[in-house]
Amino acid sequence: MVEEEKCPHCGALLVNGVCSNCGTVEVSVADWLEYLGVSDNDGFARGIIESEDEKVISVDDSAAKEREEANPGPGLYDKIIDLTGRIRQLKEAGVDVSEMEMRLLELDSLIHSGPADMAERAAAEISNLIKEQETELISARNAVNRAEQVVQKAMEDAVDTGLATEFLRKAESALATGELKKAVRMALHASKEAKRALEKSRSLSVEMEDYLNK
Repeated sequence: MVEEEKCPHCGALLVNGVCSNCGTVEVSVADWLEYLGVSDNDGFARGIIESEDEKVISVDDSAAKEREEANPGPGLYDKIIDLTGRIRQLKEAGVDVSEMEMRLLELDSLIHSGPADMAERAAAEISNLIKEQETELISARNAVNRAEQVVQKAMEDAVDTGLATEFLRKAESALATGELKKAVRMALHASKEAKRALEKSRSLSVEMEDYLNK
């Protein structure tokens, strides 16, 4: 049984992907964020969506720009251990961590030769940089996982998903090599193409049914 789809703007049922009230479906940024399975405050994914689709509605991303304040923790050496572990995890995920590694070496030197407050600030800056990359990695993973689900759903409905599958392959490859922006962009294209294929298939089914009933 085909699940009924509703217009994200007025809630009316969609017929062949078209709203009888609105006339068409112009999906907002928030709608696409939900469709990709990422947070409303995900400025990383939202920026890519806005650059891909001129019709989407801009939303306030001020919350996404807020950065978590660094926790001083028990000591600078403990911070270095924590930062090193987080950087290693990002590196294993394919993310380019060269700048973080360089700044971590600078921090180690600063601990031995510089004022404590400067070392604290440097540690906080590195932590924020890592946090940004961690957030982008989670966003990219969520987007690719959601695209995989959407493409799989289209395939189960016996829809031609050739183009969507190709975009999904590129998204998965980009995620594996740490190209996070490309991963989200390709995941978005995969989801769009799968959705478009589903709508086309449903439209053809309706046309065939109308023809047979004549």
